[in-house]
Amino acid sequence: MGSGALRQRPEYDMKLIGRNLRRLRKAKGLSVDDVRKYLCMGSVQAVYKYEGGKSYPPVDTMFALMELYGASVEDIVGMHESIGANCENDTGDCNEKRRLASGVWEMQSMILMERMREYQAKRLERYYKLCAQYANRPR
Repeated sequence: MGSGALRQRPEYDMKLIGRNLRRLRKAKGLSVDDVRKYLCMGSVQAVYKYEGGKSYPPVDTMFALMELYGASVEDIVGMHESIGANCENDTGDCNEKRRLASGVWEMQSMILMERMREYQAKRLERYYKLCAQYANRPR
C-alpha cells in the first residue's frame, strides 16, 4: 500500500461518546446496574467511566453495548447533539453544515467499522466465553 492510500486517523470526542452512551442507555430504559450485569462486570464503576467520558470501552465491550442498545457506530461516536446546537437561528447554513457533518461522520464510521470488523469475531467469541465462565463461577 503506497503512502497516498493512507488516511489520517479520525479523532473522537470521549465526552460526546460518553453522553451518547448515556442517552442510548436511558432511551432503552436501562439502569447502570442493568448494563453492568449485561456486560458481566463486577461493579458499575467502568460503566460510569464510559458514560462520563473518562475512558473508552474496550472494543468487545463497545460491540456488546451496540448490541444491547441496538445502536450503530454513528449513534455512539456521531455528533447528534452538536450539529443542531448552533442552529437555533437557522440562516440556511445549518442544512449545509448538517450535510457536510453527515458526510464526514459517514466516512469516519465506515473506516471505523472496517477496522472493527477485523476484530469482531475473535473478540466476541472471547467475550462470550468469559461471560459463560463468570456466570458459572462458584459463589
